[in-house]
Amino acid sequence: MSKLPGQKCLLATLFSLKFSICYVIFAESLSLFITNSPLINVTVRGIDYSIVVVLFMVMTATILIFETILMISMFTNHFNFTNRLNIADTLIQMIFFLPILITLIIFASISSTVKPHWESSFKLGVNYTTLDTVQRDAFCCGYDGPEYWNDTYFIAYQQENYTSSDWKYPVSCCRKNNCTVHGTFKEERVYDIGCFPHTSNFVHRFTLVVSILLLVFTLLSFPRNLWLYRYIEICRRKEREQKCASFSNELQSENDASNRQCGGVTSLQLLPISGAESEKDSMLTSDDTHIHSSETITKNRKTKADIVSKSFNISAAEE
Repeated sequence: MSKLPGQKCLLATLFSLKFSICYVIFAESLSLFITNSPLINVTVRGIDYSIVVVLFMVMTATILIFETILMISMFTNHFNFTNRLNIADTLIQMIFFLPILITLIIFASISSTVKPHWESSFKLGVNYTTLDTVQRDAFCCGYDGPEYWNDTYFIAYQQENYTSSDWKYPVSCCRKNNCTVHGTFKEERVYDIGCFPHTSNFVHRFTLVVSILLLVFTLLSFPRNLWLYRYIEICRRKEREQKCASFSNELQSENDASNRQCGGVTSLQLLPISGAESEKDSMLTSDDTHIHSSETITKNRKTKADIVSKSFNISAAEE
């Protein structure tokens, strides 16, 4: 029993670590989805990658909600609710999370073709607004690298977007939208990776890292939930023992009070009426009082026994 506070601290530490990592994954996925980042605006094996990002958001949000409610209910000693929530958490992770995460890990491990939705903007070289947005948001330059901006493409870009004549790349290719140092163009400030390889690498890396982290959390949650179930049973047993001890003390107190009452009645001196009849009536009265007191004690004991029995039955039914 003395180990329970230490176990609670360990559980709270693990919860904080898991909560923090899941929150970071959820926030990053939500940011990519809301901003419609070009990094996720792609198709992988005919599947829109934004669906995968939504799956990550749903799984991390579920983990955050379940973990928060589970910790609150456990630390506030709502054992029945905690037990039901614990079972629901285990079933959800076993039935839904586990197969989805294993599939995503296999999906990310196998080399697959990433087809960006914005690919035509680069290949045709006509939609420069989309092209600038992709380069600026994805921190890249050109379709496959800065070399994409040969004379033909860059001359066409200059005609539509004013650019200094000594520049070789659009402003969106520059780090922090600035390729100059003291007014002089510096090629070192140009992103050196193309948008297509950068996006392809991000999709595989992001999917693999997030899937592995969530899979580790899912696998670790099974022994954690088993331990939590055992912990709840220990707490409930302790609570039942305290209730039984309280009932026993109350029963003993009432028995002592009844015994003192009986002792007072037997020592009571009744006033004489007349001769033998008075003595006989006194004896009958005393006997009746003894019988009534005995019946009262028996009834009280039976009532308390019934209460204790019902409390055990209620505890068993709750389990």
